[in-house]
Amino acid sequence: STPDAAFRIEFFANDAADPSDNGEGQIYLGAITTGPTDPITGDVSFTAILPVTLGPTQVVTATATDPGGNTSEFSAVQTVEVIAGADLAVSQTDSPDPVTVGDTLTYRITVTNNGPATATGVTLIDTLPGTINPAAVSSDHVFVQQGFVLTFFLGSLDAGAFTQVNVTIHAPAAGGLTNFVRVAANELDLDGSNNSDTSITT
Repeated sequence: STPDAAFRIEFFANDAADPSDNGEGQIYLGAITTGPTDPITGDVSFTAILPVTLGPTQVVTATATDPGGNTSEFSAVQTVEVIAGADLAVSQTDSPDPVTVGDTLTYRITVTNNGPATATGVTLIDTLPGTINPAAVSSDHVFVQQGFVLTFFLGSLDAGAFTQVNVTIHAPAAGGLTNFVRVAANELDLDGSNNSDTSITT
């Protein structure tokens, strides 16, 4: 390929390879732009992560377009390796808001598995406001505490299921209190945009 040039790689899904074992552009999946190719060999390595779902019998093919707009033929097909994924989401509410200095403040944290696979090893991490008394924190779930950071090991969560965790602190002083939560599991997460949430209490 062209030395020292970036290429646009487009990916397509196909129900089957054509007779030459190459693919066709049956279903457009997405595209990436590579980094510059090697100035001598013209080679480049890249990784493409596309937020799509493929069937176990489908194959994937690609085309490459150079800076001049010249597009290659479809590549040889690649078989699909199906990896189970689970879309975990976390959200929280605070009550009361606003809160009076010295009163208790409760965060209700909801962890949801939007599927399609069961999420295992679900871990919720809650970073509490840095002005509270960390010794006065309580919850309806068992947690491991390191200063202002609480870690909850929630086990497995079936697709479509949710669990709630309540965390209670004491409001130390006037001003905004920021609570940050994030969630993770062993499986590939299909949507990382909903893995964290921030609550600000006045």
